[in-house]
This record gives sequence, structure tokens and C-alpha cells, in this order.
Amino acid sequence: MTDLEAQLRQMLLAREPVEVEGLSARGQRVYRRQVRGSLMSGTRLAIPICDRLLGRAVMDTWLERWLDEAPPTTRLYWQLPLEFAQWCVGAPDHPHLAMPELIHWETLEVDILNAPDPSPWPGLTRDPAPDKQPALDPSARLCVYRHPVHRLDLDAAGWPEAAPDPVFLMAWRRDEHLRWRTLSAQCAQLTAHLVEHDAVLAVGLDFLQSLYGEIDRDALVGELAALVEGGALLGFRQDQRVEPGAAL
Repeated sequence: MTDLEAQLRQMLLAREPVEVEGLSARGQRVYRRQVRGSLMSGTRLAIPICDRLLGRAVMDTWLERWLDEAPPTTRLYWQLPLEFAQWCVGAPDHPHLAMPELIHWETLEVDILNAPDPSPWPGLTRDPAPDKQPALDPSARLCVYRHPVHRLDLDAAGWPEAAPDPVFLMAWRRDEHLRWRTLSAQCAQLTAHLVEHDAVLAVGLDFLQSLYGEIDRDALVGELAALVEGGALLGFRQDQRVEPGAAL
């Protein structure tokens, strides 16, 4: 970042603005107000449900706090809501416990719609065979919430109560629209383990059984098959890793 960029950033985003020498003081105040207003309105557009539930005055207070305490670093306008959501999760004194979850859910759509397209996988199959690994769509995101924020819309009368159990969701893009599916806790854990460890299905199921003792393998495989049908999983692929000592 050049010295001029740093000065402009201080002038626009610092809690206490630092004026840039050689420029009109009044012009800088007007420009600061316009830029901050644009950042706030652009972010607000991505979270219309939360904006409505909080009210414009409260939402503006939170957006101002964000700009003052952790101003955005991205140069991409569409990423502004994602940075606000990340800051909001760690901020104290939320007006409602569901607020950061709702903001995360609403901005998740921005993230998913801007995710890259999948690369072609050779030899993919729709059959969740024990010796195969899941191929996750690049737009797919696994989420867990304490409140059923995914059920809210612009007609919501108020904030939701906490659910008896955590809500596990898989969300992804299909036909340029957000899709989502509720998962069982075990399927969510299985999917996360398979992707994180690049493991074949049999290894993931054995891991889950080591934790819970008895698991319904058929039901879990059925949930994975439904994710393939919906498009969150592209399919299943052969394990391409080379075992130690194998001929190259």
C-alpha cells in the first residue's frame, strides 16, 4: 500500500479521520461521508432480513461500529458483507443471539453465488461406494446454527427461538440459485471428516462408528446420495493417493 493509499484509508475509514494535506477539508468530509455510506448500503443490501428485524437505526449503528473497529480490507465490493459477517460473529452485545447467525446465513448466499465453477473430475460415479471419496462442489458450504435462521424471510414477525438441537445445513449453488438441505448431525460430521481428511467412505463410516458405537450406515449413505442428487456433491471418485512403497 502506498503512502497516499494509507492516508486515504485513514481519512475514509479511521474512527477519527486524518485529513490528507493539500486537499480541501470540506471535500474530504463529503467524500468520507459518501464512501462510508456506500459501504454501508452495499453491505445492507446483502442482509435484508436482518436489516428489517433490527431496524435501520440499529443496523446503521452496527455498520458504523464495523467501519470504525475493523474496516474492510477487500478491494472487491461483493466481499464487503462477508467481512462484516466475520466481524459480527466476534463482536459483543448483539441485540439478539440469532443476529450473527442470521447475518452469516444471509451473506452465505453472496459467498456461494460467487464461488468458482467445478472443475471436471474424471471417473466420477453417483454411487457412494465404500472405496470412493466424495467430490464436493466448490460452492458447497457446511453450516451449523443454534437458531433456525434459514427459515426466516422478509415476512418474519420476529427473531427465532433457539432450536432444541443444533441445525446442520449443507448449502450450495445450482442453476445460479442458492440451494440448501438439512443434514443429520452424524451425516454432517461424516461429510466434514471425509472432506477434511480426503478419506474414502468406508474410513469415514468406521470413524463415525468408533465415536457412536452403533450407526445407521444405510441412512448415512442415503443422505450422501441425496447430496449428489441435489448437486452439493459432484459424485464419488477413486482414491488417487499413492501408498508408501508403491511403484511410480
